[in-house]
Amino acid sequence: MAPLWRLVPLLPCLRVVMLHGGAAHDGWKRLVRRHPEISDRDLTVLTPNARGTAN
Repeated sequence: MAPLWRLVPLLPCLRVVMLHGGAAHDGWKRLVRRHPEISDRDLTVLTPNARGTAN
């Protein structure tokens, strides 16, 4: 969590986060739970489905 939390503020133009796999999705949920202020960034979070297209 800490490395990702330190990285996000360094990317002011970040608009989309693409999560690949259940572990990434769970990790993102933990990050948002620990740092709810990340929701203020208005990021689009995508998770690919089994066909490889984003949901």
